[in-house]
Amino acid sequence: MIKTHADTTGRLVAFTLLLLVSSTCNAQISWIDPQTSDDWVVEGRGWNEPGYGRLPAKAKSSVREPVWNLSQQSAGLRIRFWSNSPEIHLSYELANDLAMPHMPATGVSGFDLYRRMKEAGDSWVAAAKPNSRKATIKLAGGLDVDAQVPGFYTLYLPLYNRVTSLKIGVPETWTLEPAEPDSLKPIVVYGTSIAQGACASPRSLRDTACSIQPAGGYSNRSPLDAATDTCDLGLLGKVSPGAEVTGP
Repeated sequence: MIKTHADTTGRLVAFTLLLLVSSTCNAQISWIDPQTSDDWVVEGRGWNEPGYGRLPAKAKSSVREPVWNLSQQSAGLRIRFWSNSPEIHLSYELANDLAMPHMPATGVSGFDLYRRMKEAGDSWVAAAKPNSRKATIKLAGGLDVDAQVPGFYTLYLPLYNRVTSLKIGVPETWTLEPAEPDSLKPIVVYGTSIAQGACASPRSLRDTACSIQPAGGYSNRSPLDAATDTCDLGLLGKVSPGAEVTGP
């Protein structure tokens, strides 16, 4: 049997791809903690301070306890970053129950990952459905990437749970860098459970903007998020017309 140049080239390409996949599978994961790493920002709120709450620490003495407790749930918060990695990993710890009788764990406690595409805007990549309050997972794998051109990602945090620990990881041979914070003035949404995201199956299309939703129900990404920044102050059924949240 005569081997052609095409046969040899095809085998070399296949072997090279196999080496790349094997290298990725065997690589150690390099982790970033957005709370302790310089230049990383949690977006979806008007300040940057430790934790994943939606009200600043100084507000605790000014608001009612139920309001403060709900503000510690991370609805609408997101972390944006650049990476050329073919896989994205998460290590997280949550404080509360994973699901509610009327709302699945994907919405209450899950994470959504989106990637910005040139023509289509932000496209859904993967979702995490927690099976325990503490886990380390591969959130996405087999991503179509260009090592020279990092992709732009947005990670959306849980709607109805409190995140106590979060790390984002990629195999150590690939890059992971924070994105610049959105410079646009945010739209602040103050409301009850619908504004917070009830009752989503995924998190990333929540009804923050009170707009028409696609089939599948509510989730955590407002149609406005891709165009402007939003601050979600949906607080289940604990809002009131008082000034405790809207005050200085």
